[in-house]
Amino acid sequence: MAFSSRKPDWALIPIAPDERWSRHTDPRPNFVDLTNTIIELSGRADGDIDKVKLLTGLLNVFSAQATAYLGPSIPQFEANLDKVLGRDDFTVDMPWDFLTHFEAKGVAAYNLLVGDLTDESFISGLASAARDGSFDL
Repeated sequence: MAFSSRKPDWALIPIAPDERWSRHTDPRPNFVDLTNTIIELSGRADGDIDKVKLLTGLLNVFSAQATAYLGPSIPQFEANLDKVLGRDDFTVDMPWDFLTHFEAKGVAAYNLLVGDLTDESFISGLASAARDGSFDL
């Protein structure tokens, strides 16, 4: 049965990686570690930057890019990703694990997002924005 014929409720079901597809993914950045890296590169004191705002901004970037990659070809993708991001039991692994459930398209988007979020110029730009106090995503 193809995935598209199932309609899981992403707000409720356990979200773990789809092992059939997750083995094809690149090593992903941890959102919390990425947040800490950006703060460190900004040169500002740890307490001077709102970590929650920065982490939320990174998740917004993830959401926007994932939707750009998959939204046009997967019905209800953005709404389902919003359900994942809005879960009470949310963990930073869930958005990545969610993508593996969209088979080859999800893995392709996953790997593109790894590249996007680990790009040196992207990280440098966010660190500069954090340093200037202009980080607002």
